[in-house]
Amino acid sequence: MLTTFVLVGLALPNVCLGGIVPFASPAPLAAATAQETQALTFRIAEGTRLEKSFHVRTSTLSSDFRVFMGGQPVPSAFLPKLELTNEQSMTVELCDTYGKTKKGQLLSFVRDYTELAGEGSFSVEVPPEAPEESSWQRESPLAGERVAFQWDAKAGAFTRKLVGGGDPPEPLDILQARMDLTEFLPEQDVEVGASWEVDAALLAGLLNPGGPLRLDRGEQSTELPFETLSIEGELTVKLEQIAHEDGVRIAVLTIEGQCEQVAEREGDLTRVPVAEGEATDTATWNYDIEGSLRWNLDAGHALSLDLSGPFDHLLRTERDPGQGGADYASEIESDGDLEVEVRFTSVEDGRQ
Repeated sequence: MLTTFVLVGLALPNVCLGGIVPFASPAPLAAATAQETQALTFRIAEGTRLEKSFHVRTSTLSSDFRVFMGGQPVPSAFLPKLELTNEQSMTVELCDTYGKTKKGQLLSFVRDYTELAGEGSFSVEVPPEAPEESSWQRESPLAGERVAFQWDAKAGAFTRKLVGGGDPPEPLDILQARMDLTEFLPEQDVEVGASWEVDAALLAGLLNPGGPLRLDRGEQSTELPFETLSIEGELTVKLEQIAHEDGVRIAVLTIEGQCEQVAEREGDLTRVPVAEGEATDTATWNYDIEGSLRWNLDAGHALSLDLSGPFDHLLRTERDPGQGGADYASEIESDGDLEVEVRFTSVEDGRQ
């Protein structure tokens, strides 16, 4: 989910993360007074249609650049002073029409893909030279298609089929199936004020909504994608209140926590004058996340999710061992901000 630019042998991340835009404050809600146990569950009625929008924005700015030869750091006086900036956004819009549910398991749904797009800009400045700037846009050919998802109990997963037949414009097996935000819910009924932990690995589906559709790079990019090795950490979710909005019970949950994501791919040393051979890029992100989730208790589905927070990023390009010659590695550190905004709207009543 990254694009990489190469400068003096350093793989530079075009991280799929874009500018922070503050969220508008939600309308005041009338809080419920009863302190009762609540069942926060996904309980969707057959035939329900939910329009869903996912927006991911990030921005990054480099803070440090290091090179190592033979395991020893190269003095900074011999290195260029780099300033790298990156802004990126992804938008995924779709509509899910739900089928039957049996014993809590959704058995089928049909998804109409409306928009799957990404855009970004990247700037490299090496003073006193003028900055080099580039920008890109990308749209998935899946937009406008309809895909049927069917639960396969034996395989324990959803199958995917293009409605109307024909050859799909994207491999269907990479498509994210459930996009209902149920990973944030507790495993049992809870009271207002209760909190629980969820695995931060759920962020993978929010940072790349819809699946690995390469919306974080331009159409002409030939760079290999990063493969996530791990997302470690926990997020704390708390039921802050049960409120009423236009006669509908709304559970308001807060979310906070830290996590680390590590990804890897084949590196590139072709522009490094002092090293050659095969290399590996290892990228690490450390996120500090906070936000809120609103859940419609009466309809049994999410209404909105807002997450934001700072992160730091380290990209290390290292010459693979066992090739002879001196060891080589370079590192670039960046500071960034992340924003995730999700909105669900019922087609029937228009409530958001």
